[in-house]
Amino acid sequence: MEYTSKNLEHICAREEIVDLCMEHCIEGFIKLKDEEVLAYNRRADRLLELGRQGDDLSAVLGENKLQTLLTKGMIKEEIGNRFLSMKSFPIQKGCTFIMVQDLSIEENMKDELNNIREINNELQHTFETYSDNTLYVCDSHGKTLWAGSDIACNCGVTEDYLKEHTVMELEKERVFYPSVAVKVLKSKKAEIVTQITAIGKTGISIGIPVFNSREEMTHIISLTRDLGYTLKLGQLLSEQKQPKKKQEAEFVEMVACSPVSIKLMGMIRNIAKVNATVLIQAEPGNGKDTVAHLIHKLGRRRMRHFEKMNCQELSASGQEKALFGSAKEQGLLQTIGDGILYIDEVQEMSLKCQRKLMRYLKEKEVERKTESRLLFSTSVDLKEAVTDKTFLKELYQIISVVTLEIQPLRERREDIPLLIKHFTREANEKYQVEKSFAKETAAVMEVYSWPGNVRELKNVVERAVITSATMLIEREDLPAELAVLGLPPEEKEPSGLTEAVARLECQMIREALKECGTASLAAKQLGVNQSTISRKIKKYGIALKEQTDMMKGCQHYK
Repeated sequence: MEYTSKNLEHICAREEIVDLCMEHCIEGFIKLKDEEVLAYNRRADRLLELGRQGDDLSAVLGENKLQTLLTKGMIKEEIGNRFLSMKSFPIQKGCTFIMVQDLSIEENMKDELNNIREINNELQHTFETYSDNTLYVCDSHGKTLWAGSDIACNCGVTEDYLKEHTVMELEKERVFYPSVAVKVLKSKKAEIVTQITAIGKTGISIGIPVFNSREEMTHIISLTRDLGYTLKLGQLLSEQKQPKKKQEAEFVEMVACSPVSIKLMGMIRNIAKVNATVLIQAEPGNGKDTVAHLIHKLGRRRMRHFEKMNCQELSASGQEKALFGSAKEQGLLQTIGDGILYIDEVQEMSLKCQRKLMRYLKEKEVERKTESRLLFSTSVDLKEAVTDKTFLKELYQIISVVTLEIQPLRERREDIPLLIKHFTREANEKYQVEKSFAKETAAVMEVYSWPGNVRELKNVVERAVITSATMLIEREDLPAELAVLGLPPEEKEPSGLTEAVARLECQMIREALKECGTASLAAKQLGVNQSTISRKIKKYGIALKEQTDMMKGCQHYK
């Protein structure tokens, strides 16, 4: 394949990349501004003995030959003891790119032309075929020089946004984190990282430093491959080879594995991509705020402001002032700009404020205003509020076009074990401990009705992690209303003196077993013989496995 003006101009249009490749090409390359040599590679220097950058090329070629080259685009001349072919290609006004070939040896010419063709193909392949999410180029100061459109999409920002920020700034803002380019800037050697973008995309990034002839790092080229394709392929192959397992999902801040929760998360992903008004319905403590934040984080406005207004916390006048402002200051509807305004517990909004909000939403729809996005949430059935005339029917119809209903925790018990693990891990990290729930304890928590939903479960887990005396959290470490679930009648809340004594006796034996490690030492501590302890253990249903778990948590157990 011969070089043409078209494909070389395609390369030259990206001058930064051309500069990177010049010294690696087998042919000679020279960059001119008018007749002054701006840059050249080693091959060109060997063929023409160019001297220093800044010299006139006419001093080497002669004025007539240079003018012929620049006007006709090509010359073939014997210079020194070499027969050279030189071609010129204009880059921009006043700037020219010259390719120099040695035609002295016919056999070598084919190899050299093949090498040029290979370089050209690789550049074409880089900028045309690999313009998805793989190529990113920055200079030695971290400034973005090149980024494919899909890279920007995967990071949740625009191409202009990437070019306006350094890789250090983009890493700090978590547009992508960690930045492989930042690591290369520090180490000046090739690096590889697992990278996560602002919208949750995960990929493997390889950073490669590029040096000039003076061994100075001039650029960093990073290649990133989205792991989603590989993981999806692996999942499909796994599903073909193995029986299907219960689907489990965890993303951003939502942890779930039940079918209703998986369906909800799919709806959240779809809704986040559009600009529709959304109503989130859920009982108190069931994650309305989490869903609102997910819509923000997964949508196109993730880099914009997110403001929350809780109607329960404001008086009627306070609601109106917060939304619409006053003579002295603007309200949230004016200051939110192109961000998201989340109005929580909308059922508590005064009727006057509801009317003003309804007029605002109607005007926004008529004038096709799309600057901001509104999300609403409620912990009651708004249809009943409409029937009771405490909520405007027309406003309800406007805000409920897209409704997300979060099922209470008692209706999606499959999520409870996963939530227990998640909150236990969070509490362990927070308090620098390594505690876990006994299997029996977790089983008790799974059958509890959880009237306070996810918030109550999180509080119970954190409290148990804090107050448990051992690394294994037992039934007794739970609140009383949970601890008695599943116990035989004699161990439930005592209704008389005999029951109270039995409950206290059972508790003392459990604590002695935890502290002493064996039944014989526990008997000695309690001042009774071992046969009595054994009989009581059997009476109160302290299973053998439970005894072993207690002993493992005891300092005397070996």
